[in-house]
This record gives sequence, structure tokens and C-alpha cells, in this order.
Amino acid sequence: MTARYMRGAYVVDEVAARESPPVSCWTGRVQMVLAGGWVRIILPHAVEITTRIGDLRAATDDERAAYDAAAVRYAETRPRR
Repeated sequence: MTARYMRGAYVVDEVAARESPPVSCWTGRVQMVLAGGWVRIILPHAVEITTRIGDLRAATDDERAAYDAAAVRYAETRPRR
């Protein structure tokens, strides 16, 4: 396992853009590396997805900034219990 797939790493899953146009790539943070070449990532709106490690790439600085901004917006606007 390389450092870019450790917990908390920012990654981009490009499969979403290929399989679901015109959806953009999913940027998320690694939550857990699973067996068999799979990884669980969390999107900025608190949704977890499981995807293949081979479909990921490291996020750019701009993508990391966009993720952080979206996560803050979600935290400020999500319904409270």
C-alpha cells in the first residue's frame, strides 16, 4: 500500500465520470483500505463509497481545496437532530 492510500488521503475516483456522464469525478478522503484491492472513501457530503484502488489517483491541490470547501458547506447546512 502506498502512502497516498492511507487513511485521510485525498483521492479522486475517476470511474464515476466514465460510467455516469456528465457526473464529474468523485473526490474523497480514504476511510479504510479493504482487502482485495478495494478502498472506502468518504465524499464531502458524508456519503461513503467503496471503489477499486486501481480507479483512484491522488487529488490535486485544487481538488483538495474544493473538497474541504464542500465539506464545510455541508457541515454548516446539514439538518441537525
